[in-house]
Amino acid sequence: MPLESLRLSYVQPTSGEQPPFAIWKWAGGDVSPPTLLPGAPDGVTFDSTLTLLGYDAPLTATPGETTTVLTFWEVAKTASLPITRPLSLMLHLQGANGVPVAVGDGLAVPVTLWQAGDILVQRHQLPIPTDGPPGPYSLAAGAYWLDDMTHLTANGKRSIIFAILQ
Repeated sequence: MPLESLRLSYVQPTSGEQPPFAIWKWAGGDVSPPTLLPGAPDGVTFDSTLTLLGYDAPLTATPGETTTVLTFWEVAKTASLPITRPLSLMLHLQGANGVPVAVGDGLAVPVTLWQAGDILVQRHQLPIPTDGPPGPYSLAAGAYWLDDMTHLTANGKRSIIFAILQ
């Protein structure tokens, strides 16, 4: 899916109720991630709500720079809709010891608008501190409820590691 083929549909400015977000439309057919999850070509489902399908990420990450990663999610057919609780998608860039070096949590589409089968493409910005450890880094993704910070789980885990960046 080339990003140039997206059309800006709606922009939510900063307000007291919603965080800012933009909705882009893709009219060119199926949306699919450039890279599928290793060992899970159909994705990984978190609590019958969201399936992480894949991602688009650079091969390297450098201290002092910002790394951009796209994650591709599908609203599960088994999701209990409409969702009324605030949710966040998690993306952490972790050092070799598993400790997050950069965090890019967020959600660009309000959950109240979701429909089963929707594909969400979340853009994560990961600013790596200049004094951050050198790579390799792992990318870990998940989702959690913002009202009580409870994580959705996949196979009993709060997140999955899906890529290694040098």
